[in-house]
Order: sequence, then C-alpha cells, then structure tokens
Amino acid sequence: MERVGVIFGLAAGVLIGYNWPAIRKTVGPAVEEIGNQVSGAVIAGMRYVVELKESYEDRLAESRAHKEATPETPAAETSNASA
Repeated sequence: MERVGVIFGLAAGVLIGYNWPAIRKTVGPAVEEIGNQVSGAVIAGMRYVVELKESYEDRLAESRAHKEATPETPAAETSNASA
C-alpha cells in the first residue's frame, strides 16, 4: 500500500513538472495577488505596532517630565504637615 502512494506521488510530480509552464501561467496572477494582500496586511500590522510603541514612549516621556517638574518633598516635611 505504501508503494502505491509513492508511485502516485512520483507520477503527480512528473505531471506537475511537465505542465509547470501552463500551471504557472494560470495560477501565477492569483498567487501574486494573494502575496500582495498578505504583504499589505503585514505592513499594516507593522505600522500598528510602531504606533503603539511610539504612543507608549510618548506617555513614558510625559510621565518622566512630570516627575522631574514636580518638586520632591522629604518624608519628614510631609509627616509634619499632616500633624
């Protein structure tokens, strides 16, 4: 049974190889379009990730700037102020 599968596989490979120019001509445009759509989706995904990263970095920079602009009060002053 295994030999039959191997023989059919070889026969299919020979037929595909023999007819490859016609197959490529027929299927080529569809494969190219699918490739374009996939690459477009990948590019859109990459842009989204870059925008998320930039947004995160902007928030982080704002947070750091806010912390640097706010004067720190020593712990002793805050405890005396509440008393």
